Order: sequence, then C-alpha cells, then structure tokens
Amino acid sequence: MVSVTEKAHKMCQVRTGKANVSEPLLIIHRLNQMMRGWANYFKHAVVKHVFSKIGWYARTRATRWLRERHKGRKRMTWKEFRRRYIVPVQGLVVAGIRLFNPGTVPVTRYRYRGDTIPTPWVIP
Repeated sequence: MVSVTEKAHKMCQVRTGKANVSEPLLIIHRLNQMMRGWANYFKHAVVKHVFSKIGWYARTRATRWLRERHKGRKRMTWKEFRRRYIVPVQGLVVAGIRLFNPGTVPVTRYRYRGDTIPTPWVIP
C-alpha cells in the first residue's frame, strides 16, 4: 500500500515553471493505469479495505492537486471545484476521464480445489 500511495503522491505534486506544468488529463490517466494494475494484481488477496483506502487517498491527492493548480489571485472554491470536476454518479471526472476507484474491483479468492492438489501425507 505504501508504494502505491507514494506513487500517487509523487504524480500529484504541484510543479511550477512552464516545463513542469502537467496536464490534468495525463495525471488522471496515469493514476488510473497505476491503480488498475495494482488492483488487478492483488485482487486475489483479502484487500478490499486496502482498495478503499487507496481510492480515498488518490481521490484526495487529485483533488488537492487540481485545486492547487488554480492557486493565484483567486483560488478555486469548493463550489467551483464541484461544478467543474464532480459528476454526481461517477465522482471525479477530468476532461471526460473518470478517476478509477479500486474499491469497485471484485475480490475473488481462489476456489477450493479439494483433491486436485496433491498432499505429501497421502499413504499409497
């Protein structure tokens, strides 16, 4: 979980200067790729609560980052943020791309395989 949160934190850092200004679309796309890959890799473990925490953390970092980008003479208010980036059913949407929520990935445990797994204690 720490590696995913560190990556999300690094992606959503506010960068200054002309060369370092990142597009919100690119950041959301990379966050989605990273969280989807991580969720698909670990979906066979008991990690539903961790998925929810990572989704919350990524949403919080992206929200902070988007509001911080508009810092200046007049900072973006929460009302304006909700009007621009929040869609009622989908959540955080930037330029038509929805931020992925890993909490929606179904956790599938391995099925019980019974006699198909050989055991070393079987007496011949």
